[in-house]
Amino acid sequence: QRSSKKRDTFRICYLRTIRYTNAGARKFRFPSQNRRYRFRTTYKLRNDGRWPSLHQQYGEAVITQERLKELLYYHPASGDFVWIAAPSKRLPHLIGRQAGVLKETDGYIRIRIDGKNFYAHRLAWFYVHGDWPTGVDHEDTVKCHNWLGNLRPATQAENTCNVKPRSKNKLGEKNIAQRNGKYVVHVQKNGKQHYFGSFKALPVAIVVRDEAIERLHGEFARTA
Repeated sequence: QRSSKKRDTFRICYLRTIRYTNAGARKFRFPSQNRRYRFRTTYKLRNDGRWPSLHQQYGEAVITQERLKELLYYHPASGDFVWIAAPSKRLPHLIGRQAGVLKETDGYIRIRIDGKNFYAHRLAWFYVHGDWPTGVDHEDTVKCHNWLGNLRPATQAENTCNVKPRSKNKLGEKNIAQRNGKYVVHVQKNGKQHYFGSFKALPVAIVVRDEAIERLHGEFARTA
């Protein structure tokens, strides 16, 4: 009979094959074509027997609030983390310095603790409340503004509601598209598109769009 430890684990096999061309470039092939390269990663199931989330796989399942407060101090008004203890014996010079690195590609601040990278806004929520939410939304949409009043728990669908218009948007207005000389209003909620009509005048379409977003998105509504 297998032990409970083995029963509570599962394995994910990453099968990847790399073929080098004459020019030195790497090309990836399907795993079924060649199974020589195997990368195995083992995760433990949660206490309730469910599959671990992506955040838990990256370390949130092992860090505790006591360990976090032992290493860092969080300023709720400014959103900054400061090292109050060295994260390792080789880094005593970090004590008293601000923690975290801003990644320019996505705008988030990450903090490395015990060999794991954590998002600073999720650490801030965990530092104060002691639990990991499904998601954390920045109310002002700026991903590096991590003061407590700017953070709120949100699902992925709610988080996508609170976004600004994309830079490629020619009209500069969310949820409005120009088709055949008219302005069409579509608002998405929980993956489903809701149609609110087409209008000849842009100001009329904006008014309809604003009312639709307020009704569908609630506290996460953002029109600009």
